Amino acid sequence: MKPAARREAVGYIMQRHAYRQRRAYRLVGLRVQWHSIARDEALRARLRELAAHYRRYGYLRLHALMTSGSLVVNAKRTYQVCREEGQ
Repeated sequence: MKPAARREAVGYIMQRHAYRQRRAYRLVGLRVQWHSIARDEALRARLRELAAHYRRYGYLRLHALMTSGSLVVNAKRTYQVCREEGQ
């Protein structure tokens, strides 16, 4: 099933059965990530900037540079964003 169809199914389940959003997502088999989009964009921009400057650094070292700044995130989140960005 395509993601768009799953989202439609979530909407249907929420309306028809009065389930909460998290439960409906779980029933359909989608993972819900509850992170701030604005914070995520700031994180991506900062990681792009650091990765361009320090080309040979891996995600752990980039994460260490991130924690010394104002954006403090989990190392797993740093890894996920690095993978999505192709770094």
